[in-house]
Amino acid sequence: KQNIAIMKFKGIKLDRLRVGEYVQFATSVIKLLQQNDPAALGIVPQLAAFQSISDLIENLYGTYHGSRITPQIHTLDQRRGRAISGIRLYLGGLVYHYDPAISAAAHTLVRNMKLHGAGIARQNYMAETANISHIIDHWASNAKLAAAVATLQLAPWLAELQAANDAFHTQYMLRTVENAAASPTNIKEQRVLSEKLYYTLRNALGALALVHNYAQPWGNAVNDLNALIGQYKTLLSSRAHEPMPQDEDMAEEL
Repeated sequence: KQNIAIMKFKGIKLDRLRVGEYVQFATSVIKLLQQNDPAALGIVPQLAAFQSISDLIENLYGTYHGSRITPQIHTLDQRRGRAISGIRLYLGGLVYHYDPAISAAAHTLVRNMKLHGAGIARQNYMAETANISHIIDHWASNAKLAAAVATLQLAPWLAELQAANDAFHTQYMLRTVENAAASPTNIKEQRVLSEKLYYTLRNALGALALVHNYAQPWGNAVNDLNALIGQYKTLLSSRAHEPMPQDEDMAEEL
């Protein structure tokens, strides 16, 4: 018979863990319990709820460090930059074309493009997005400009430019939404909920372990978690005299 006093869960002040430490603690708790067969332990719903909120916090924490969408945004910005620069250079050559109709059409589009500012590909993200959209719309809606586009057979170029610009705008807005969700305040709110779900999970496991007199797999699960908790208690003890992390410290901490 195992000693019940020894088998009880160790306590830990989760609110003293920094965000990154709490994310790792939650990940480790989930992994340990999954290894001990949540169905056999009878904690599937509690573990699922804790894992769901923990995954959300981990994603928000990662976004606060740097969105995974950012590399896609850079790639798409380069793609649309190549397209608008390619059109500009193509038209720049055609203004010297020996066919007067082609030369005139090129001049028409070059003059219109200049109205949207020099170096469109070097403008800030939002200005470039707006100017590309204006060019595409104007060249389609204005009869003279549309005729010049047809004369120079620019439809494939414009299709690529629009596809790249639309894809860029979509990813840029997704990152904007992500950044709003990943604010320190939202992370803190989600963490408070996560800690409550952790204690719900721990209490459910503890109650079932007690009912089954800490037989397996409950005894092993409790031992594993106690070992994990012990590691984090040691971490907290090592900086016992440090101030508790505050909301305003999160930017520096992350």
